[in-house]
Amino acid sequence: MTTTETEVHPETTTDSISITARILADIRLMEPALVARIPEFDEQRRIPADVIADLKRIGVFDVLTPRSHGGLQLGLVSSVLVLEELARIDASLAWATMIGMESPQILALLPRDTYDELFLADERPLFGGTFLPAGKAQKVDGGYRVSGRWGFASGCQNWDLVFGNCIVIDENGDTLPGRLPGTPRTRAMVMPAYAVTIEDTWKTLGMRGSGSHHFHAEDIFVPDNFAFDILFDRPNVDGVGKFPIAEFNTHITAIILGTARGALEEFRETAKTKQRMGSKVTAAKNPVVQDRVGRIEAGLRAARSYLLEEGRWLAELDGTEDFEDITIEHTGPLNAWVTKTSVEAVDAVWALSGASNAYEGSTIQRRLRDISVSRQHAAVTDTAFTRLGAAMFNETHEVSQQTQTAPQKA
Repeated sequence: MTTTETEVHPETTTDSISITARILADIRLMEPALVARIPEFDEQRRIPADVIADLKRIGVFDVLTPRSHGGLQLGLVSSVLVLEELARIDASLAWATMIGMESPQILALLPRDTYDELFLADERPLFGGTFLPAGKAQKVDGGYRVSGRWGFASGCQNWDLVFGNCIVIDENGDTLPGRLPGTPRTRAMVMPAYAVTIEDTWKTLGMRGSGSHHFHAEDIFVPDNFAFDILFDRPNVDGVGKFPIAEFNTHITAIILGTARGALEEFRETAKTKQRMGSKVTAAKNPVVQDRVGRIEAGLRAARSYLLEEGRWLAELDGTEDFEDITIEHTGPLNAWVTKTSVEAVDAVWALSGASNAYEGSTIQRRLRDISVSRQHAAVTDTAFTRLGAAMFNETHEVSQQTQTAPQKA
């Protein structure tokens, strides 16, 4: 399914629509070369630097950068379409790209002067890190002394800056109180990539090319103006999404949906010639297969419409809304339902695809493995349905602040 003008945010200019369409067209031109390199992505457990450079060249990493800082400022819906298109090719490619693409959004939580220093430079940085507070940041004059070990740092080998979320402690090592009663104070610490050590830990069932390794830091000084609060700070720059974390969660959903779309497209192609044992016709001519594929297609279309509708709504927010309400009423159930629909689609395709796909090298098998891993992300779990249902009865569903004990080194 290709992009139409109605799929882009209604307030987007004609130029922005054409730029989005151009980026999508460039991705399709790159598709054969990217597909050929997917085994390399999986084997190296990262997206190679030259692929990142090619995506940078066609403007992918400028989609969410504000025009005031040299970017395209195309907005959430355009970024959803780009990530869906990349995930249709390969989920790991889309996931690593997503992290770098969001650099200008997440870093907008830093003070404006710091943002200007980073994004008005000749070469704008790519950036990624982890949200769970697996580090400690001791408050000192002018900043923090940071140590910790963080996991799931997707794309970390390609970034210029990394961040690790930390629990903040005072000079005596005591935890400082957070904004919510009973919670610790947390701050995300932005560090040069060269200052941390990346560990080769990403050996996984799926999403192998995302390069979501661990990294650790030992007593690194981080200035005050390179720290931010992921949950409570709001962007200090115009032209980026008002709720970067909500948009991040929507991007994850777009990748999961694109993974399902890719699986269905691949099955439709193979079904033209595939003939299962005991059948007199190809899979494409089998009425049972036709029925199931029709149901899968209808579900993915509905999921895509839901995703784009909520994406437009989220892009129009002015920043005064309550983040918890946005999560419970909108992005949470969106992410959970689209993910559930996409996972069911890939499961159904897998069931139709035949025993030969059990062998290593099957593209449909890879889709199954990738979506099995990506669905584990906290942003897309079924907990969202419980929270929405509780809210509809004016009841509360308590969710504790996310914390993580640093995992043992491999």
